[in-house]
Amino acid sequence: MLSSVTFAIIQLEEVHAIRRKLTLASDRLHISMESEEMQAIGLICRESLLALAQELAKRNTKIVEDEQLKKGDFKGIAKIFIDEYAPGVSIATLRSYARKMSDIAWSYASEIVHSSYKNFPDVKICTILAASTVSILENLFMKYVGFDHQPRCPNCGSVSLEIYSIKNDNKLIEHCTKCDFDNIVDIETVGNPL
Repeated sequence: MLSSVTFAIIQLEEVHAIRRKLTLASDRLHISMESEEMQAIGLICRESLLALAQELAKRNTKIVEDEQLKKGDFKGIAKIFIDEYAPGVSIATLRSYARKMSDIAWSYASEIVHSSYKNFPDVKICTILAASTVSILENLFMKYVGFDHQPRCPNCGSVSLEIYSIKNDNKLIEHCTKCDFDNIVDIETVGNPL
């Protein structure tokens, strides 16, 4: 059985490909670019955000169908997955910032695509906004699958734990590689963070 952390890493492979595409677009930027080339980079940013929306929609088609969203509705899809991945009152501010960032990234990429008067800094900002939005959704997903609930050493707070089972017993040993503390955990009390 896969741990939630391993599952998250597998699920993020497509997101890494989207981020690489944005990095390549950013690397192509130079001050003496013509406006059409800058518009093309804006288009890559917008296409990357659409690819992110499609990846999110693949993860939970029911949410997208229930909301009656189209595959090309990046802002709508981003909003519902931000709400899904960042639930609760304690992170309402983060959720609000993530929604604003996704709206800004989409709107500004569209503005770059449709304007022949944008310059190098405008397009650089566009790539930064798009890459940041991809990263925000990626990290919200990681929080959602359990990184917030990652086991920590009760002695020093480190996450560098090795887990061993005790033979013929319903107990685990969480051994901290940082401070060498051993914490014995009853298996019945270990819950699934999902």
